[in-house]
Amino acid sequence: MQGKASVHCVIIGFSSSKNGSMKRLWSYTTPNSEGLETRVPTINAYLAGGARVLIAPRSRPLSTKTPPMRYGNMPNEFGFLANISGEDLEPLKVENDIALKFVRPLVGASEMLNGLSRYCLWLVRASPSEMQASRFIQTRVEMVRKNRAQSSRKATVKLASTPYLFQEIREQTQDFLAVPIVSSENREYIPMKMYSPETIPTNRLLTIPGCPLHIFSILQSRVFSVWVQHISGRLKNDFSLSAEVTYNNFPFPESTIAENQKLDEAAKLIIKTREENST
Repeated sequence: MQGKASVHCVIIGFSSSKNGSMKRLWSYTTPNSEGLETRVPTINAYLAGGARVLIAPRSRPLSTKTPPMRYGNMPNEFGFLANISGEDLEPLKVENDIALKFVRPLVGASEMLNGLSRYCLWLVRASPSEMQASRFIQTRVEMVRKNRAQSSRKATVKLASTPYLFQEIREQTQDFLAVPIVSSENREYIPMKMYSPETIPTNRLLTIPGCPLHIFSILQSRVFSVWVQHISGRLKNDFSLSAEVTYNNFPFPESTIAENQKLDEAAKLIIKTREENST
């Protein structure tokens, strides 16, 4: 229910004895369903009946053929650069404000999942004279500077010296695949979408720059969804993906050129079907 706290509990019993007895593991189909008990020799760190295996973070994918995944851009600008609506742009269009030159589409998990429009001021290559020529830019940059300077965090205060920039910048130079960091437990597949490089992804998304279609196809497979369900962390009971654990440890299959071509066609069909059924 909206507005109510969501609490998730794991109850674990420990014993100091090493008698080799079977362990009791309970699972529930839904929060309100009756518990199903199974007896297993070992319960591992993932609360599953299986060997004591723990997936460690990796800085790069298992295979050198797998494209790297990275995080999006972290704004930390109190909404003055990264929270611009279509309505905010209307006066700029009337005045032909130079700020329009630096307005870029911005997408986070919410925008991607719900088809929402949002824009940002992307001033990475804006000159001082161009920024000074726009009152819209000046006002918003000054508000960023003021709020960062008043922060209790030293790192944020330091950022006040560059109030026209996001805190972390990972600019895209090619089409990229966007993956939400948090995905609902009710989804059978992790939602993903391709974007062109002019779109700015936030740190609520993981991105794969230049993602080949056959990689996209595998990531949309049931195999990857099961991997996420068992390996990824959780936020409440939703899946919390990471590049270091979820993606970099995923054992992408070795595939031939012909197999990749079939996966490419499957990816195209996925994209086409979604476009035809989007609302």
